[in-house]
Amino acid sequence: MTRGDLLKDLANEAVEATIVDVATGIILVAFLLFLSVGFIAIRFVVEPANALTAKIKKIKPEDLEKRIKVQDVPKELFPIASAMNDALERVENSFEQQKHFITDAAHELRTPLTIFLNRLELKIPPSTAKDKLINDARYISRIVEQLLDLSRAQNMTGQQLSTLILSDVVKNVCSHLAPMAVDKNQALELVDKCDVCTVKADEGELTVIIKNLLENAIKHTPPGAGIRVSISNRAFSVEDSGKGIASEMQEQIFERFWQENQSDRSGSGLGLAITKELLSHYDATISVSTSSTLGGAKFYVKFVNG
Repeated sequence: MTRGDLLKDLANEAVEATIVDVATGIILVAFLLFLSVGFIAIRFVVEPANALTAKIKKIKPEDLEKRIKVQDVPKELFPIASAMNDALERVENSFEQQKHFITDAAHELRTPLTIFLNRLELKIPPSTAKDKLINDARYISRIVEQLLDLSRAQNMTGQQLSTLILSDVVKNVCSHLAPMAVDKNQALELVDKCDVCTVKADEGELTVIIKNLLENAIKHTPPGAGIRVSISNRAFSVEDSGKGIASEMQEQIFERFWQENQSDRSGSGLGLAITKELLSHYDATISVSTSSTLGGAKFYVKFVNG
């Protein structure tokens, strides 16, 4: 091989190496640029999508009137936000129709049920079958009345708010329901930890709230056991001696018609749902725990304003 050929080969090898290095550099830069552009694109798409998802998650079943502000979302997500608003409107309309149906049905059923119960009590000769029919009729009447209570709670717009002495309202309810506890040989204890505790509420609604919680305690407390109602500053609690409520069920108990034992005919599963609905009218909270010193459940209601 001549010297010229050798120099030519060396030059070719040097050029090839340079081309490979340049090509590798270009590919690396292009790859990094691709990653950067992809990251930026994903960020501009994912972050608004996550923000939109967070807004949707904040809409609870009790907030169906809320809508997503489409002007606050990127134009790429505008169709999704609009579709979500349309879906919410349809659900809200369906829910309103359901509420009206339940209210109308309960009103229509109340009068014939009352007539039927009166006829059973006055015109049918005493028998075991008569007693069962009367119990069934009273059970259905109770459900109808609670459906009406729930409807009134949902559609309440003009509560007569006033400053109430909490202990007076609680004591009146306890006096009214004390015979139920006596019938079951239960000890009903009232503990007043506050001289003059006031809350701002509608007296009728507050009475129903306390009544539902105390009736629930009487129902779940075995004969011969105790129930404690305690009053403190802008708050009260109701404790029973029942078996308590498992932690995984402590949210479900406020759902309509929910009962741990669905074959239980001693209740309708509406009392706690009505209680929570009424409390939503105020700056108030309700919690349940199994920390009762009596061994059962403890319901604690707290009003912020007094």
